[in-house]
Amino acid sequence: MAWIIDDLNSLHAEWHLLGFVDTQNSGRLEHYGRPVLNGYAAASSLCTQPFFACGMGTPAIRCQEARRAEDLRWQPAALIHPSVIQAKFVSVGEGSTIGAGSMLAPYSHVGRHCAINLQTTIGHDACVGDFSVVSPGARILGRVALEDRVFVGANATVYPGRRIGAGATLAANSFLHTDLAAGQSALGVPARPFLPCPHEIEQNA
Repeated sequence: MAWIIDDLNSLHAEWHLLGFVDTQNSGRLEHYGRPVLNGYAAASSLCTQPFFACGMGTPAIRCQEARRAEDLRWQPAALIHPSVIQAKFVSVGEGSTIGAGSMLAPYSHVGRHCAINLQTTIGHDACVGDFSVVSPGARILGRVALEDRVFVGANATVYPGRRIGAGATLAANSFLHTDLAAGQSALGVPARPFLPCPHEIEQNA
């Protein structure tokens, strides 16, 4: 996120990054040249109603932390790297981040608090549900529907018109040719379901 903000500011000064909120109290003082702040209270003391974007890579944790920030009346910011190729009639929800080199095709939709990583493709008429994570190099092809809290691994591909249910995971380098039910994990070429998603087990425990 700091990379995106720095490159956006190089074109037009827009953001002042106050720091990173560390909810785990790791003891780290700095990250990517910015201060690490121990918890939400430390960040709230620096600014009234700051903007935020979540950097967590697990959908369930993204959901949890984004909601905590919104409960504090922080304002979600959509951060799109300047190198992103974005067609007409594309929508990106508040709090979502789109990494460098990605492509958003016509009529694609990215929901709230999503992480679309480096060099990914979101095909025409595709829909990415809230709190979903699409890893680097993944290809979400045309008319694909990802429901909320979906995780797609690096370099995975989802065949056109397929649906991935809420909380499901598609492993890295997999090719999904069928629909994937909510809460399932799939792996391989072609991808086949194998076990419930670890983050969904943790969330439902």
